[in-house]
Amino acid sequence: MKTQMKTLAFLLLALTPGIFYAQTIKGRVMDETDVIPFVNVSVANNNNQMITGTTTDENGLFSIKVKPGTYNI
Repeated sequence: MKTQMKTLAFLLLALTPGIFYAQTIKGRVMDETDVIPFVNVSVANNNNQMITGTTTDENGLFSIKVKPGTYNI
């Protein structure tokens, strides 16, 4: 029982920083009438330096994990 509690405590402590230090930006790229599939989406800092990026899926949806901060998309 003590071993299980120690293991659980270790896992919670090991996984907690990832929860607090990663944020997810989600969105959908659309024009006036419809979604736009397979569009490149980039995340840049305030100096317009690209941090990361992705491509939308067939429904125009995207999801990018970033550290907390202020970004331009």
